[in-house]
Amino acid sequence: NLPVNGRNFLDLAQLEPGVQIQDGANFDPTKVGYSSISFGGRFGRTARIEVDGVDISDETVGTTTLDIPASSIQEFSVAQSNLDLSNELTSSGAINVVSKSGTNSYHGEAFGIFRDHAIGSASLPHASSLPSPYYQRNQEGGNIGGPVIKDKLFFFADGERTLQHLGAPVLESPPYGAYSGFFPAPFVDQELEGRLDYQLTKTARLFGRYNYNKNSTDATFFPDSFQVYNNRNITRNFVFGADFNTGTYTHTVRFSFLKFQNQLVDGTRGTSTPFANYPVSVNDGSFTVGPNLLSPQSTPQSDHQLKYDGSKAVGKHIIRFGASWNHIQGGGFAGFFGTTANVYGGGQDPDCTNGTITNCPLGPDGTPSTNPLNEYMVEAIIGNGQGYSSIRRQALLRKD
Repeated sequence: NLPVNGRNFLDLAQLEPGVQIQDGANFDPTKVGYSSISFGGRFGRTARIEVDGVDISDETVGTTTLDIPASSIQEFSVAQSNLDLSNELTSSGAINVVSKSGTNSYHGEAFGIFRDHAIGSASLPHASSLPSPYYQRNQEGGNIGGPVIKDKLFFFADGERTLQHLGAPVLESPPYGAYSGFFPAPFVDQELEGRLDYQLTKTARLFGRYNYNKNSTDATFFPDSFQVYNNRNITRNFVFGADFNTGTYTHTVRFSFLKFQNQLVDGTRGTSTPFANYPVSVNDGSFTVGPNLLSPQSTPQSDHQLKYDGSKAVGKHIIRFGASWNHIQGGGFAGFFGTTANVYGGGQDPDCTNGTITNCPLGPDGTPSTNPLNEYMVEAIIGNGQGYSSIRRQALLRKD
């Protein structure tokens, strides 16, 4: 019942001392819109995230592969040092979420929230040389659960959606300060969950759960960049479980299939950002424009996990035992510089600034010195389109 700003289910971990949320964009450009957990100041790549006892962690760059509806959480646990035997391997800490199930009575809820920069009492942080960024967020969702067959079969369904519009500020340093401005950075996130529970006997319960998560957003990997990319993610997760007792033994069995698909494509061409449709990308270390150099790339992952955990009470003690098998298939396609060549500049060409060459393009103030196209080229990097790293992946051109 505690308020959670943004409805990120991992925010609940911050109730524990020494635990902080980390933005996935700090890990990798493909993780915009995701979060991870930092335990005791350690980097969050190694945090293990589980739902109903099965792993949903991103094995390529860290964080999670799946965002779940916050209102679908029944229990939330944080383990940092003396980890329970049922937790997956981690060098920092683990999160385990137990999802809600239906009961013998019908229960449901619905919510909606609207935020807008025009009606807020304070503007977002921004440079004094730029106007306040525009910002708007809509969040809505709801859930319902109850009996299909009383005392036997129960259902629970949950869904949430976030739609956010943001003008992301880009502050450029001299001599290119006139190009400072915003680029549109919309964010859309859809989270769906369905769960069925069946009471097989008084001591045995079965369940099946399906989650679907889809999101997309526009972003840049450097703070002073107009090289926008679009990051798209789709995750599907099927989980089947059984919990039962035999005498003084307890047993937990889980099978999970998870499919995570990520795609990063250029989001600059066709927009109104500076030099969006220029035939090459330009980078002088502080001014980065043109098609995005990180695209195209993709990091798919699929998990097939089978897990058993058991325990037995012996006097005042509990003996824990179990086994886990997780077949993880991960891949990566990274056709960096595949959209256009990336040209690195080394300062304004003196032949333009001193007037030796008279046909240099002019900048916003009517002089050649404020146009980055007048910088002399230090190097140009061209991808070969293969999408994997090799000694021949890049061609390097230099101008003396």
